[in-house]
Amino acid sequence: MVFSKKNKSVFSHTLIYTFGNFFSRGLSFILLPVYSHFISPSEFGIYSVIISILTIASTIFNFGLPGIFVKKLSELNSLDSKKKFFSNVISGITIVNLPIILFVMLFSEKLSLLIIGNENYALEIILGFISVYSLNYSYYFSVFFIANENSKKYVFINSTAAVLNFILNIFLVTILRLGINGIFISQIISSMLVIIMSKEIIKYYFSFELDFKYLIPIMIVSFPLLLSGIFSIIVELIDRLLVLKFLGEIQAGIYSFGYRLALIFNLFVLSFKTAWIPHYFNLKNQTDEEKSIHLGKVFTKLIFISSILILCIQMVIYFLFQIEIDSFRFFDKSYYETTGFIIYVMIGYFFSLLMGFYSIAPYKSNKTIHFLISDLIAVILNLALNFILIPKIGIKGAALSTMLAFGGGCVYLLYYSRKIIKVKYELGKIILIFFLISMAYLSFEVFKNIYSFISIICVLLVVGIKLGLIGENFKNLLKV
Repeated sequence: MVFSKKNKSVFSHTLIYTFGNFFSRGLSFILLPVYSHFISPSEFGIYSVIISILTIASTIFNFGLPGIFVKKLSELNSLDSKKKFFSNVISGITIVNLPIILFVMLFSEKLSLLIIGNENYALEIILGFISVYSLNYSYYFSVFFIANENSKKYVFINSTAAVLNFILNIFLVTILRLGINGIFISQIISSMLVIIMSKEIIKYYFSFELDFKYLIPIMIVSFPLLLSGIFSIIVELIDRLLVLKFLGEIQAGIYSFGYRLALIFNLFVLSFKTAWIPHYFNLKNQTDEEKSIHLGKVFTKLIFISSILILCIQMVIYFLFQIEIDSFRFFDKSYYETTGFIIYVMIGYFFSLLMGFYSIAPYKSNKTIHFLISDLIAVILNLALNFILIPKIGIKGAALSTMLAFGGGCVYLLYYSRKIIKVKYELGKIILIFFLISMAYLSFEVFKNIYSFISIICVLLVVGIKLGLIGENFKNLLKV
């Protein structure tokens, strides 16, 4: 069976998920220097456009079910109820998506002409769609372990698949020189491995079953999450299309490369979001006052950890671009422009993290339409700001637009959450953290050397100890 044997705090699960995500996505990060030498910025720009369009399409064809999947499974208690829910979701998505895959294969050249502007990327369109579809499909199998707070199993499966994906990328991109098609093929095969390794889910919980009377009410509830998911993805992806439109393929490739570097911080964001919903809804024995204090402590630690991570990533990436041994560079210099804007993308992801923190309010009130409203605000801000800022300040404008768009969505969820959940904020600690992080960032911008980097991190860790956020062996950081 797939149930977790031990209850852990939200940050314990977050640590496990972060380790798994850092390992798997860390391998993807290691691939970035490889891509920078074997894939040109223009080709990487084409890759980002294909992924952007197909990710939006796959979100539509998943009907918003990923957004409600973990919560629904967490609420179900019996094996039969879980089996019925899981079987109907998988069967329904399979029946809908198979004809779509056939359509993409038949009209790939026309889709290539529509998306890219010529018919030469038909194979890339097919492989890209299958890779995105297989990734989303494998999600439903591996995420079952998350719903049951079996974080170790989830991490093991996805880490194993990540290793395979890494090896395949090295072989297909650097040896066979398949370019972006090598990236797509690697993703398809590694996603298949996730499904194979989740065989116990298939054994205990899946049988082909399609009961529309059961499935349609679930889809109605998930419909606001479908629209919310589309808007959320548009916020993250539309800027790449607009950069391509206004600035060309090379700038689009550089921007997408920088976005991938910023995704390192998003590993923590995704890990916290993964652990947060099941954790909160398992606080059934706590009083409202205890929950309020608990939420305040979680919020402070989110601020502290996020600040240090953003600062460290910004500084490390800057130093990696400086590495040059003889004629070898860690990153190809054609992508150096990314160091000037990734901080804004990471701050955008920080606002996305806070949106995840406040997401418990719409779930608690069963009014998921508020996800739709917050993401709609983000989309409107993102589109308006991109059209204004990209022509004026280039790809930095796209990054700023993303940051401000997520900030707008975060403000709305914060406003709505005040009516549903109570958080006892530790304001003194939060203000001090923001002040010190701001000073640390300014110091780095002035000196930009390894000594200032080490000094800044040491000071922040000392402050964390003084604030009681970290202690012996960092155990205090994992509490709550």
